[in-house]
Amino acid sequence: MDFLHGDGQRIFVLMMAAYVMLLRKIERRPTDILSRHIRLNKLDWLRASGWIIRSFSRPDTFSEILNRKLSDG
Repeated sequence: MDFLHGDGQRIFVLMMAAYVMLLRKIERRPTDILSRHIRLNKLDWLRASGWIIRSFSRPDTFSEILNRKLSDG
């Protein structure tokens, strides 16, 4: 991720968080994708924004943060 500019890194993390949340929603109720659009609500986007704040305020590397978030469930 170091090859991205600072703003690009934030957008990348936001989109990664959004995709992870969408995939988790699909995992919980896989048949919903046949009947409706799976969307993130405002609270989900707020959580994704929090992910950005936490990921850039810690000295951890992005891959460590991503692995930790993905394993949190």
